[in-house]
Amino acid sequence: MLKSLKRILPVLLLLQASIVSAESSHKVGFVNVPLIMKNSPQVAAIEEGLKQEYLSRNEALDSRREQLKELEAQLKDSGSLSFEERTALERKVLTERRRLKEATSELDEDIAFKKTDEQNRLRVLIAETIKSIATEQSIDLVFEAAVVHASERADISNQVLERMQAAYEADKGKPAGK
Repeated sequence: MLKSLKRILPVLLLLQASIVSAESSHKVGFVNVPLIMKNSPQVAAIEEGLKQEYLSRNEALDSRREQLKELEAQLKDSGSLSFEERTALERKVLTERRRLKEATSELDEDIAFKKTDEQNRLRVLIAETIKSIATEQSIDLVFEAAVVHASERADISNQVLERMQAAYEADKGKPAGK
């Protein structure tokens, strides 16, 4: 009996190991999200959209900067002005500097807020694209950060970029409806 147990035990252990191995095999993928955020056409579209959306405000600020330079030049050449006129001009320059600084800061904050909002929408699109590819390819787990190494077989970043490019091209012909 002991001899037959010695023969059967290794076979049983091997059988158990193969069953555990078959149950625990998972397909894993990796996505380089910073690469996608850098190279997707949606990012360039966001940047161009922000530039166009805030173009008139930027131009108005540029115009105000030019006016401030003219006031500063007048102040510099104010040797013929009376004390009161010079003081009034100094106040006007200081007031305009402060207002210009506030307006510039407000514009920068508006642009940053809008850019963050658009990037969050893009992150949602990236996540949906990743999920779609993972489902299609039966990938059980997809990593996007804290990966030391990912083989080309596991890296689905290019597939995500291609899918995002196709989505961008498909949406290009449609009217923007936000």
